[in-house]
Amino acid sequence: MRVSAKRSKACYRCEAPGETREHFPPKAFFPKGANLQLKTVRSCKEHNNSKSEDDMYVLTHICLNTSRHGNLAQSTFLRAVVGQLEKAPKFGEMIARGSRWLEDGEREYPIDVRRFDSFFDALTCAIYLDKFDARFDSDRHTMRHVYLNFRSEDDASMAMARLAESSMSWFATNHADHIEHYEADRVDEVVYENDVIAPAGTKASITIGHRFYGSFRVISLLTQTLPPSLRSYGD
Repeated sequence: MRVSAKRSKACYRCEAPGETREHFPPKAFFPKGANLQLKTVRSCKEHNNSKSEDDMYVLTHICLNTSRHGNLAQSTFLRAVVGQLEKAPKFGEMIARGSRWLEDGEREYPIDVRRFDSFFDALTCAIYLDKFDARFDSDRHTMRHVYLNFRSEDDASMAMARLAESSMSWFATNHADHIEHYEADRVDEVVYENDVIAPAGTKASITIGHRFYGSFRVISLLTQTLPPSLRSYGD
């Protein structure tokens, strides 16, 4: 008899006991004290604890990117991030290191993409479990994240971002009935929402579009891997 992965007491990313509950996205992204019914998955202590610093790192940069006067991203920054910067000056120094002012008056911050990838790996795995009642299988799909709000001097990365964005837009226009939309409990503004494109379920490639505070957009590409019998090998 098949045991539901969502009802299993194991971690959402491994076979270790799921001794804690992991919110996805993390509670820090939401106003404190709000009566929200946020989604959770079981997590082992290692996977839960190892991502806490990445959570704050990502939240800080998302708020810096989307904060505008009086909006929810700004209030989240003042509530959650400023306190962290005051408690951990080295964290603030790390965030500011290498930043520079631009001619238009904005400030540009360097990004540790590995930390963003780690955060969105976890978020995507939680969404995968919630939707498909199965753990993400790296033998079945490869995972890659495209950050639409980032600037890069790498032409290939920018081209990939434009292609992913245009493909998502084309699918939304022509096949909206195949998109499953989710919006986390609304406060005054939408904190987080996603669109999942998976018309063939886990048997084909999957696309997940994430949006934070209405404007920070990430596209997660879960590309189906070829079975060994269909792979080509050179000499």
